[in-house]
Amino acid sequence: MAKEYIQINNDESDGIVAISTQVLESIATLALEEDSRIHLAKEGKVSCKIQNNEISFYGKVKLDYGSNVATTCEAAQKRVRDAVLHMTEIPCRNVTLDVVGFVFK
Repeated sequence: MAKEYIQINNDESDGIVAISTQVLESIATLALEEDSRIHLAKEGKVSCKIQNNEISFYGKVKLDYGSNVATTCEAAQKRVRDAVLHMTEIPCRNVTLDVVGFVFK
C-alpha cells in the first residue's frame, strides 16, 4: 500500500517533517496549469503515489488542437519534475500524462 506522505528529514531528534501526497498533487497541478496548451481532463486530477520513498505522478490531460503532443508532454513532465524538486528538494521518479483528447478553439 502506498504511503500518504513522504518524510523529508532523516534526523528525527527534532521531530518528523513530512509532505502529504495532497501537497505534492497541488504542486504538480500548478506546474501543469502554467502551460496554456494543457488542460486537465474533466474527470482527472493529478494523483501522486509514493513507493519506496520515490514519487510518481499520473494525470489525464487534453491538449490544444495543433499542439505537438510529444514536445508539449515532455515539457510538461519536465516542468512537474522541476517544480517538485524546487519546492521540496525531492526528486520525482516518474510523471505519466495520458492525453485523452484535444481542445478546439
